[in-house]
Amino acid sequence: SSGINAEYGRFNMKDRCNVASLLMVALCERLDYATYIMSRLLFNLMKRPQIKTSPHLFLRRTESVAEKFLTNWLTFCLYDHVKQVAGKPLYMLYRAIKTTIETGPVDSVSYQARYALSEDRLLRQKIDYKPLNVFLQVEGGQMPVKLLDCDTISQAKCKLHDTWYNYKNTPVSQRVPVDSLELRLVGQRQYNVLRDEDETSVVEGEWKRLNTLRHYKVAENAVFAFVADSTATNRFGHFMDHSTHFSSNPKLNRSFDLNSSNPKLNRRGSGSSCGLRPYHLTKTNTSSTIDSDQNTFVHVPEIYLTRLLTTKGTLQHFVNDLFVSIFSLSNGDVPHAIKFLFDMLDRQAAENGITDPDIIHTWKNNSIPLHYWINIIKNPEMILDVEKHPLIDSILSVISQTYMDSCSLSNHAFSTDSPSSKLLYAKELQDYKPAVRKFYSDIQALPPVTDEKLFSSLPSTDSMQLHRDAALYDLAVYAHNYCFQIDEALQRTNCDELSKKFATVISYLQLYLIPSGTT
Repeated sequence: SSGINAEYGRFNMKDRCNVASLLMVALCERLDYATYIMSRLLFNLMKRPQIKTSPHLFLRRTESVAEKFLTNWLTFCLYDHVKQVAGKPLYMLYRAIKTTIETGPVDSVSYQARYALSEDRLLRQKIDYKPLNVFLQVEGGQMPVKLLDCDTISQAKCKLHDTWYNYKNTPVSQRVPVDSLELRLVGQRQYNVLRDEDETSVVEGEWKRLNTLRHYKVAENAVFAFVADSTATNRFGHFMDHSTHFSSNPKLNRSFDLNSSNPKLNRRGSGSSCGLRPYHLTKTNTSSTIDSDQNTFVHVPEIYLTRLLTTKGTLQHFVNDLFVSIFSLSNGDVPHAIKFLFDMLDRQAAENGITDPDIIHTWKNNSIPLHYWINIIKNPEMILDVEKHPLIDSILSVISQTYMDSCSLSNHAFSTDSPSSKLLYAKELQDYKPAVRKFYSDIQALPPVTDEKLFSSLPSTDSMQLHRDAALYDLAVYAHNYCFQIDEALQRTNCDELSKKFATVISYLQLYLIPSGTT
């Protein structure tokens, strides 16, 4: 792709990422050959002039086919390792984050919370609230659930819904969508259905306050029941009777935020808001809060840092467990793909006359941590059947950044002006950084991995739902669209025989597979 990139602007970054992904899927049944291609792509990337002049930039980004292909290759090769070793601590961290958040108030509009790790998500206003011990009426009896009297109806529904399905150990993708259910108080006739907005909602000038459990005067030990939404009676039966029958319609199987700020969610029948601005706990500029840049830090008074530290302390055990699963040898060994890749980077450094250990360390940081682990930590929904709202995302962003800081060789100079997310983990970084260096050293000391041993350790793709034929077709479309550029590149590198074979393939594609004008 380098020739196309240099001379033709059409092959943009999105195209490069697409081709790398399609190529990986097309080779899913030949991971040994995919490994060879990955090695050659990285070798060619190393030869680029900008890498030769600034070697620390090697693998820094994901802008080339080689870098994106490396990410995809790691995703396949580390599948078993994540499933058997790192997946559990990652899930336990996710559950701990979710539980910690829900023990305090969460503004369902701004996604600010009493318990957070990032400054922009910290709920600074004093919010009066009290816990409510309630029950959910389910098949065979009642289930205890902890709510807060300041929870909106959407938040209460999600907590009740989540508690029930966690008890049944039902994956998120197989649950009845929460917005297809209505929430009612058993034995309460004053309010037929509880909603975020209805005719009882409080209006204050241009603002409309979302209804909470306190608004409906929900008492301790109240009993709730889920029933099918009146607009969905033809799709779902009663919640208690339908918990094991999930619609096969993909449009109904979508996931929903646990604290959704969508004004349409759970507010059917409330009528028009007439341009009123909804708010929950505080009246804020929701657009600037929700879309705020994660790298923009707002100074937080010291009094609020205590709450950030409280959240961090609650989660620290789970963060440690995850980092240990990543930064240590499992039974004295590491996945063969990691050893293979690190040895290949060591060889590349030697062949290119690079002896600076800091550069080699940086390459290793730029490979697996940057191209794989940071994505998994920040986006657990990529490998786990969970859903993530912006507040969880903000906490995971801080933890993933701490992970990358642990790999970095530079020592951050902390001061009173440093962002709190950096200060929170300053002490832990003193332990994490040596652990990473030891981990890299331990890997280097392991015996080399033979090709036979590597290929035998690669996961089987039989159980993976991959559309190989579709990937091959899309690759063929790319080859057809860029056939002249590819042919010129082959001829420049004296690959005459390969150029003839490519011309034969293009002729076949034009005759039998790709309609005229396909792009």
